[in-house]
Amino acid sequence: MKKILILLLLILPIVYAQNPQIIISSSRDNYASLETFQAEIFFNIDPVNEITVSNFVLTDSLNNKIPIALFLNKISNNHYFVYFNLPDLAKGAYNFNVVNVRYIDQTLKQISTSKSFTIENINPGFTYLINQQNQDGSFNTVKETALAALALKNTYPENSQKTISYLINNIDNSGCFPKNNCNTIDTSFALLALKEFNKDVTKTKNWLKDAQNNFNIGTWSLNIETKNSTCNINNNNYNINNKLSLQIINNNVLVNCSSSVLAYITHSYLGNVVNLSQTQGNSINLTIDDSGCYGVNYRGNCDYEATGYALYSLLRLNEIIQTKWLENNAKDTKTLDQALLYLVKKNSYSYDWLLNNFNNGWPYYSGDSQIDVYSSAFAAFALSENKEIFENSKLILSKRTTESVLNSLSILYFLFQNEKLPSSISISPGIINTRETKLEIKNNYNKLNLTIEAPSYLNLPKDITLDNFVSFNIKIPINISKDNIKINYNEKSYLIPIILETIEESKDIEPEPLLAPPKEVIIFLNSSYGIEFPQKIKIDKYSSPNNPFYLLNKWDFTIRNISFVITGNLKEIIRLNITNVNEIKPNETFQQYIWINERKNPSLDNYNGEIIILHSQGIINALPLSIGFKEENKSPKLNQTVENKTNKEETSNKTVIPEK
Repeated sequence: MKKILILLLLILPIVYAQNPQIIISSSRDNYASLETFQAEIFFNIDPVNEITVSNFVLTDSLNNKIPIALFLNKISNNHYFVYFNLPDLAKGAYNFNVVNVRYIDQTLKQISTSKSFTIENINPGFTYLINQQNQDGSFNTVKETALAALALKNTYPENSQKTISYLINNIDNSGCFPKNNCNTIDTSFALLALKEFNKDVTKTKNWLKDAQNNFNIGTWSLNIETKNSTCNINNNNYNINNKLSLQIINNNVLVNCSSSVLAYITHSYLGNVVNLSQTQGNSINLTIDDSGCYGVNYRGNCDYEATGYALYSLLRLNEIIQTKWLENNAKDTKTLDQALLYLVKKNSYSYDWLLNNFNNGWPYYSGDSQIDVYSSAFAAFALSENKEIFENSKLILSKRTTESVLNSLSILYFLFQNEKLPSSISISPGIINTRETKLEIKNNYNKLNLTIEAPSYLNLPKDITLDNFVSFNIKIPINISKDNIKINYNEKSYLIPIILETIEESKDIEPEPLLAPPKEVIIFLNSSYGIEFPQKIKIDKYSSPNNPFYLLNKWDFTIRNISFVITGNLKEIIRLNITNVNEIKPNETFQQYIWINERKNPSLDNYNGEIIILHSQGIINALPLSIGFKEENKSPKLNQTVENKTNKEETSNKTVIPEK
């Protein structure tokens, strides 16, 4: 039995009809700092006052005005084009406002409107850091230099590489840091940085492993120097003339001699030989620390921070570590101790301690009234699996990244290490309305690859690798009055309209925007009631469902010349009823039919690809779709809210559905 599809026609208001209205249209809702903002402004009123740059204002989320150098172009009495370069703005929401437009509707009235957009930007601490970097690539200490390499890797890779070069040039022959004055803390952080940049860390890792107070690493010998003496060493007698070297088999050595002697311990590991514990006297007790801790210096007195840093670095290199000393000596009042312990041990007590002591950050010691930024960065990083605490910490500490180098480095590395400097180019002009002009493209950050789609008569290159700045002299032939240039970079684009004629437009007729529709302005729906279309479908391999899905135009304007493209091996298993659509009006829902597995003999268990909606200016939207098959004789329903159509001859090309 054939089901009848009821086609409903929604009577839509004309874009510029009764109510006073200003529409701001732009191709993008998201920008990076310093990019060029382009927008069109449409009026369904006749402004009394001349529209000038004073009618346009940029504001932040708190409605604070932000100065801009705006360029204004009049297309018609009811159609304007503006562009300006965004300032270096913090990440967040902003508003582009059209203000104080006067018109007459029996009486003199005034109207304003706004369009919201977002800015993607990195934390200002990154800029602060690169301004603190020394000419040789270093910061104040090896620890800070290593942290800088890690923190700057994704945002400022060139600066980050300079820090790595500095570290490599200042490594000690034994592999430790800094050269000629090695210590555990600097070496631990340098090890992390060098490993992250895929450098050979064998010597550095081995030095750090050997720096641990651990009797089981390497070989030990007792050395005694004397002119002539008889000594009892661990209950064995020795006559010593000048020097005795004796291998040690335990970590405690008792020496009793008939005269004063010089005694010291020699440790050997992987070719490195170090003299330790030098003592002079008749009766000597030498003890080799076997606690598993680290000192600030090589096999020095136990230090908690040095131990925590060293163990964490080795753990990141997948080395087996001893945590007993760290567990037994963590202070129950100190944030950094508990954070380091949880990073290397993941013990429940430290986790609970950090949670209980969180109060918009962490103090240095529990009970302190002020948060300690450095300790808080470690603690937040340790609790990164707790998304709520982690994100709250990021929000709080993000405002503390320009106070000191060490605090900035700890926050940015531990909390913002995945942040990347967004691609950003600016253009001038944003619209071309003269036959001769200079097109300028400026790269605001890191090197970019650009593609340019332009009419052949402009002789513009198709591909550019842009470091800083490039310009081209543009000459428009006399027979050309309307065209455009498209600049693509990192999944972003600019459309620069070329318009050299006066356009006669009426406020009562829907205008033709010069800019392309924003991406995702057409959305995929599984029903006319607003249910999103599924991205994964599982069906019986012997079934062949055919069902409608819907495309809703959320834009304020009609979108014309639409086409559909299927990618991947998905095109082997599905078919669309319509491949080209003349137009979809504002708020209109277009009905498309999809056939799946018509031949009922899929050769694969899974098919993947995208259904792409194309416009003359590029991709409007793309639906990732995965279709899997199962050995069941059950016919699935792709759409639970609309009638299933079984006969393609009954398919309607277009249906307008009331918006729910």
